[in-house]
Amino acid sequence: MNLSRPPVPGKECGSCTLCCKLPAIAALNKPRGVWCSHALPGRGCGIYEERPGICRDFHCEWMVNAGLGPEWKPATCKFVIFMAPDGNLSVLADSGYPDAWRNPRYYPWLKTNAARMMEHNKLVVVLAGPDMIVILPNRDERLRVPEGHIVHVARTPTPAGIKYDVETRPAGATPA
Repeated sequence: MNLSRPPVPGKECGSCTLCCKLPAIAALNKPRGVWCSHALPGRGCGIYEERPGICRDFHCEWMVNAGLGPEWKPATCKFVIFMAPDGNLSVLADSGYPDAWRNPRYYPWLKTNAARMMEHNKLVVVLAGPDMIVILPNRDERLRVPEGHIVHVARTPTPAGIKYDVETRPAGATPA
C-alpha cells in the first residue's frame, strides 16, 4: 500500500473514511468491505492516536498523486485506489457502487494506466465483491481468484497486436 509516498500538499482526508471500510486490515482483524469497528464514518478514526502503523502509513492514490483532481477523492468516486505491495494498482470498489470505476470520468485513466503497467508486467485490478476484474489494454477480464492463488497474464505478440491470456494459479507455481 502507498507506504513510502507522502501526501500531496493541500490534500487531506477530511470526512473521507472509505479506507476504514474497503481494504482488509490484518492488524485489526478487519475483512475487506466491512467498516472498521473504530471508524466514525464521515468523521474519522475513533483510535486515531493509537491506530496501527498500517493505517498510520497508508495514503490512497488520490492523496499521493497530484494529477488526480477532487473527483478522485474516494468519498466522491466511491472507490479507493492504491499501489499494492506487489506493484499492482488496486481499485477497491464500495459494495454500494461496484461499477463506479467504470464511470467515464475514471475509466479512461484506469485503461491508460493498465496499458502502461502491462509494459512492466504489472496490473490494474479492481476488487468488487467476490470478483477481481483485471483491466487489460484491450478488454476487462472478470475472475474469481481462489484463496492462495495469484493472477498471471501472458502476453503473446500476434499480427493483430498483443494477445493477453489471463489465468489464476497457485501462488509460487511456475507455468507449465
